[in-house]
Amino acid sequence: MLNTLRRAAWLFCVVCAVAAFVGIFALTLQTPEQTTALSQAAERHVTPITSTSPSTGTPGVSLGGGSASPVGIRQTVRNLLKRAAAKLLSYANIRAWAHVPEFFVQGLLLFGVAALWPPRDERETPAKHLRARYRIPLQGRLAIALALCVACSLFDQIHKVFVPGREFDPRDLLFDAMGYLLALAVVAFAAGVAKRIQVRMATKNC
Repeated sequence: MLNTLRRAAWLFCVVCAVAAFVGIFALTLQTPEQTTALSQAAERHVTPITSTSPSTGTPGVSLGGGSASPVGIRQTVRNLLKRAAAKLLSYANIRAWAHVPEFFVQGLLLFGVAALWPPRDERETPAKHLRARYRIPLQGRLAIALALCVACSLFDQIHKVFVPGREFDPRDLLFDAMGYLLALAVVAFAAGVAKRIQVRMATKNC
């Protein structure tokens, strides 16, 4: 049962990883005007609002002895997030930061494919021992997935050279790396936790 679920999750990651790559490819096909319009639309949603509370000058915060309403708390959190986003935008534009979530998703799926690689068939077959001998360990599979992430990042930038009005931007490679390295950390942590749980369960069964 667990092997069936693992194979289903692995197949899901494979399909979604291909879809994510196609999505990144489609975004690269955008003209400079289209990508600028998309960036401006996204930036309008993350820039901080200008309205402030008349009593404190702080958005969404009111003075008074009563407890803050849930709506006021949500608005305050939302404004803080927007201000944090505006701070990040002071270092790079939203078009550059967009590479981080794009390649985080791409990396998460590729590393998921590596981590969830279906286990070998336990049935006795002539090829069983050969497959076991050449089976790639988790660290090796994650390294291959990392190489694929780097290849996808390079392909994305090289592809821009052939799109009118777009150009190779080496800075984007750094933002891509932030995304898929964060995904690698998440998957490696999850794999480590899963391994410890398996070890504890095996110890209890002994």
